[in-house]
Amino acid sequence: MKRLVQLFLFCLLIIVCFYFYKTSFKQQTNNYANDKESLVIDNSVDQVSENNFIENLSYDVSLIGNKRYKIKAQESNISYQGGVEIVKMNFVIAEFFDEEKLLITITSNEATYETLNNNSRFKKNVKIVYLNHLIKAENVYINLKDNIIFIKDNVRYDGPLVIMKSDNIKIDLITKNINIFMDNESDNINVNTKN
Repeated sequence: MKRLVQLFLFCLLIIVCFYFYKTSFKQQTNNYANDKESLVIDNSVDQVSENNFIENLSYDVSLIGNKRYKIKAQESNISYQGGVEIVKMNFVIAEFFDEEKLLITITSNEATYETLNNNSRFKKNVKIVYLNHLIKAENVYINLKDNIIFIKDNVRYDGPLVIMKSDNIKIDLITKNINIFMDNESDNINVNTKN
């Protein structure tokens, strides 16, 4: 008789465990279905908002070595390419502060900014101001991973002592080394001294 009661209790325990397992599993499945629906809803929102127009958008990025990069635009359009957020900007001002808090300001009519790596491309009426130096060009690329500013196409430099024209200027943001060169090595850089 004792064995029969133990067997009955054991079967009851299995049935109760099975019941709780089944109700818990069913509830988790429903929660998963709700989560999946919310993910689909969020995904459709992303697809709908793939081309967002935003006024007065700005990004402020703290970099290694106490450096800072800030870029802002009057008009922006956000899109996604391969899961990466790409911001097309109009009427742009960018500021790069080095570790000594010296400021490089870049203005342009258009720019493209990648939020994943903070790299930027400026084009159309690009002007770079650093202390009392002014550089104008058609294209400027900032690669913050490699700490390089690459200035390209119809480059005109106006400094305190000289005026210069070249095809390219490459600035290393860490060493502050500047490399000025032409696309064709046989062409000369045009340099005029100021009186």
